Amino acid sequence: MEASQIAEASIRLQSRKHQHLYQFISNDPRDLALDAIAELFESELEDLGKLKKWWARVDGDSQTESEIYIEFRRLVGNQVNDYIFHRYKEKDPSLSRIIRNLKRAITEHMVDGLMLHQQNSRISLQTEEKLSRQLAFEALNIQLSYFLKNISSSVDALLSLRSILEEALPSLLYATVNDMATATRHIFVLRGVDEDDEIEIISQENLEQFLVESLNEMKSRFYSKYVSKDKLTDEEFAGLFYIVELILKSNYSSIDESPQNYFEMTSNVIPGLTKETYRQRYRNPLEYFVKQTRKHLISEMKMEFVSAPKTTGEGN
Repeated sequence: MEASQIAEASIRLQSRKHQHLYQFISNDPRDLALDAIAELFESELEDLGKLKKWWARVDGDSQTESEIYIEFRRLVGNQVNDYIFHRYKEKDPSLSRIIRNLKRAITEHMVDGLMLHQQNSRISLQTEEKLSRQLAFEALNIQLSYFLKNISSSVDALLSLRSILEEALPSLLYATVNDMATATRHIFVLRGVDEDDEIEIISQENLEQFLVESLNEMKSRFYSKYVSKDKLTDEEFAGLFYIVELILKSNYSSIDESPQNYFEMTSNVIPGLTKETYRQRYRNPLEYFVKQTRKHLISEMKMEFVSAPKTTGEGN
């Protein structure tokens, strides 16, 4: 089977599964396949093309014909995935925004327990051990859809991914940033969400005003549910919302501070805190408070800045 036939078969299979993605790119899988594999045969001056480089690594003495063919199919499949990703990114800029927000959410510790491997754009649980294998895109897409009702932002999607990766333990799986972005975009399409339409970094003065209002609203809303029902003490409740304030100030202000992860911030408020106690008692309410307060904060800021009357200069 020729490379173009393998590429076309891969595209037809994926386009049936992800029609919402491919409708933006092309209606002709054959043309798309030819464009996708073209780079395999390109070479510039002394730099061999990808196909020649791959063939140079093939060991015909120790590998069977079927093993070589499987590797060839994998080479073509990866090339198709990369090409489709870049084409889709050109047609739908929101995918680039999702990628940016996924990376930002991890590096700025908006989601506890995940790490970003910058060198190969992988997302995994925080670990020093060697990762076992990649979570296939089809499996990621299916499992993420189980959390459909809970996902309205990239942070929500990462919290869901963390649950998926924790469920797979002791296997240390990882997802690529590209796969995670595409799966998250799928969720947003299904939900009709205009992904992460957040207000950009604003002045400290404006942030203080809106954040105080949002914090007071959320404290009033959740006090009876958590303190009155003895899920948290008064001191713990106040301490968690103090952390919420620090997190959101870090997210949306122009102050350049080195972010701490949620556990480190909580241990500063609750001395002697262990990671096990944090996971069992504080992680879920803290992340929920951050999510709900962020949602309220963004809503209030959008109402203020988006609906503010524009100055036209008329009558001057």
